[in-house]
Amino acid sequence: TLGAQDIGGHWSFSQPITVRFPTLEELYERTAETAQSGQRDVEHISARLDELSKKMKEMQEMLRANRELSWEERQKAQQILEQAQAMLDELNQKIENIQNALQKIQELSLDPELSQKIQELSELFEQIIPDSLKKRLEELSKALETQRLDEIDQLLSQLQVDQELLKQQLDQLHSILKQFEEEMKLKEFAERLEDLAAQQDLLTQDLLKADKSQFPELSSEQQQLWQQMDSLLKEMQNFALDSTVSREIRDTLSELAQTDGQNVLNQMQMAQAQIAQGNKKSAMRSQKKAKEQLLQLAERLKDFRQALVDSRKSQLLREIQALQLEALTLSELQENILRDARVVEFSPAQLANRQMGIQRALSRLTQNLVSLGKNSFFISPKLIGTFAKASNMASPAAGFFERNRIGQGTLMAESTLKYINLGIYELMETQQQIENAQSSTGMQQLMSQLNQMMQQQNQITMGTQTLLPLPSPIPSALMQQLQQLAEAQAQLASQLQELSSQIGERMLSEALQEAAREAEDIAKQLRQGQVDRELVERQKDITEKLLDAQRALKKREFVQKRKAETGHEVPTESPAPIRELAERERLKNALLNVRRYPQAYRKFIEAYYKTLLEGK
Repeated sequence: TLGAQDIGGHWSFSQPITVRFPTLEELYERTAETAQSGQRDVEHISARLDELSKKMKEMQEMLRANRELSWEERQKAQQILEQAQAMLDELNQKIENIQNALQKIQELSLDPELSQKIQELSELFEQIIPDSLKKRLEELSKALETQRLDEIDQLLSQLQVDQELLKQQLDQLHSILKQFEEEMKLKEFAERLEDLAAQQDLLTQDLLKADKSQFPELSSEQQQLWQQMDSLLKEMQNFALDSTVSREIRDTLSELAQTDGQNVLNQMQMAQAQIAQGNKKSAMRSQKKAKEQLLQLAERLKDFRQALVDSRKSQLLREIQALQLEALTLSELQENILRDARVVEFSPAQLANRQMGIQRALSRLTQNLVSLGKNSFFISPKLIGTFAKASNMASPAAGFFERNRIGQGTLMAESTLKYINLGIYELMETQQQIENAQSSTGMQQLMSQLNQMMQQQNQITMGTQTLLPLPSPIPSALMQQLQQLAEAQAQLASQLQELSSQIGERMLSEALQEAAREAEDIAKQLRQGQVDRELVERQKDITEKLLDAQRALKKREFVQKRKAETGHEVPTESPAPIRELAERERLKNALLNVRRYPQAYRKFIEAYYKTLLEGK
C-alpha cells in the first residue's frame, strides 16, 4: 500500500499492491525452457545453412564448368546470396531473443552460479557469426554484378570455409545449450523437492495444532502433496527418457525416482491414511520421515549435479593439458625444421616431408579443439582460429620447400611457428579460465553470503510473525521464543557488520552497516518483548536492503564484464629462435608434471611464452 500526506497532515492510501518475484525453481524452469527453445532455433538455422552451402557449391561447380554466367544464372546466384543474408539476419534475431530472455532471468536471479552461466552464454553468443562472413557476402554480390569470375570463385571458396566455421559454432552452441538445460533441470528438481519438504513441514505443524474435526481437510492436503510429488517424479523420469540427455543423468535420475522417490511417496501415502484414521502421532512420524527423505533426495540431486559439473571441467582440463603438450612438441619440431633449413645437408624433399607432417599434426590438433569446443564455453573460436592459421601456413611452407624455394618456405614456417606459440599461450589462458571457474569469484562469495543472510532474516521474520498478536502478560514459553529470535537477530546484525567491512565500495558498505544497526535495534526490542506489526515490517525492510545489495553487486560485475575494448592487431613479428632445447625440454616436463607442480610451473611456462611472443 502506498501512502501520501498533504500539507494539512491528512493521509491517503492506495489500494494494496502485490509484487511477486519468481521463486528459484521457477527461474530454473524458465532458464531450462529458454535453453531448450534455443536448441530448436539452432537446429532450424543449421538445417538452412546446410541447404545454402549445398547451393553455393553447385554455383561454384557451374561457374568452373562454364566460365561465364548467363543473366538467369546471375539472378539465381543473387537469390542465394539474399537467402544467406536473410539466414544471418534470422540467426541474429534468434540470438538476440535468447539473450534478452536470459538477461531478464539474470536480473531476477539471486543465484551467483546461474548469473555466471548466463554471462558465459552471452559471451559465446557474441562470437557465433564469423566477422568475415557478412563482408564476403557483400563482396560476392558486387563481383557478380561485374562478372569478375576469378574473384567470384575465390570468394565462394572462402565462403565455404566461413560457413563451415559457422556450422561448427552452431554445433558448439547446441551442445552447450543442452548441457545448460540439463544442469538447470537438475537444479529445478532439487529446488522443488526442498519446497515440498517445506510444505510437508507446515502440514505437520498444522496437524500438531489440529483437532479431530480438521482431520478430513488435512488428509486431503496430504493427498494433494502426494500428487505433487508423484507428478515431479514422473517429470524426472520423462526427462531421463529423453535420448539427448547424457547417460549419467538418465541412469541417476531413473534410479533416484524409482528408489528414494518411491520411498517418499510411500511415507506420504501412509501419513494420509493415518490422518484419515485419526492416528495423529503415527501420521506425524510418517510426515516427519517424508520430509527428511525429501531433503535427502534434494541433497543427493545437488551433489550429483555438482559432481557432474566438476567431472566435466576436470576432463576438459586434462584434455587441454594434453593439447598443450602436443603443441609444445610441434613448436620444437618446427624450430628444428627452421634450423635445418639453414644448412646444406638437408634436401628440399626432406624439409617438405617434415613440414607436411607438422601440417597434418596441426590439422588434427585443430579438429580436436573443434570437438572439445562442442561441449565447452571455454574453447573459443579465437583459440581454434589460431591453430587453424598455423595449419594453413604450414601447407604452403611445405610447397615452397618442395620447389626448393627455401627462403619463402622459411618465412611461411616462421609464421607457422608464431601461430603455434600464440596457440600455446592461449591454451594456457584457457586452462587458467577453467581453473578459476571451478571456485567462486569474490563477487560470487559475497552474493552467496548475502543470499544466506537473507534466508536467515526471512526465518526470523516468519518466527516473529507467528507470535502476533502477543498476549499480555507474555507467557514464559513465548518469552523464551522471543529471546531465541532476539539472539538470532543479533547474530545476523554482527554478520552484516563484519561483511560491510569486507566490501570496498563505500555506498554498498554503508547500506549494509545501516541494515546491521537496524537488526541490532530490532534484537533489543525482541528481548524486551516489544513486538508489533511495525517491527515485522522493519524486519522485512532488512530483507529488501539485502536484496538491493545483491542487485548492486550483480550490476557492478555485469558492467565490468561487458566493458568494451578497442580491437588491436596481433603483432606479426616472428619469434626469436629457441636455441636452448634443454629449456624447452624443461617446459615439456613441467606440462607432464602439471598435476604435481601446477602453479609454479604454469607461471614459468606462461612467462616464457609471453616473452617469446613479444620477441624479447
